[in-house]
Amino acid sequence: MEVRRVTEGPPGVGTKHVVVRKFMGRKLELTNEYVHYEPNTKVTFTGASGPSRFEAEYLVEATAEGTRLTCHMQMEQKGLFKFGDPLVAASLRREFAANLQKPRVLLETTAD
Repeated sequence: MEVRRVTEGPPGVGTKHVVVRKFMGRKLELTNEYVHYEPNTKVTFTGASGPSRFEAEYLVEATAEGTRLTCHMQMEQKGLFKFGDPLVAASLRREFAANLQKPRVLLETTAD
């Protein structure tokens, strides 16, 4: 997966990114836009690609054990693409889990 910011200036409401990923052997490109932004706390973004519309939210919270990152995503597919919802959901879960391991490994190896 590749993510490129396409707006200038500091991140905030209105910041846009282009996301390129592969799904079922096809290259998909979509644009998302921040609709809510609280630095180091919460970001919500929306996007659309073809028949798909989505909203995702990342929330960072301090806990007694450390820091918790929560992601919530809603997606709506139209037409025949609705039949692919289970495949898309499974693929996104795997991708999110793999991507969340990267910062964890980086933080744990640089913490010493």
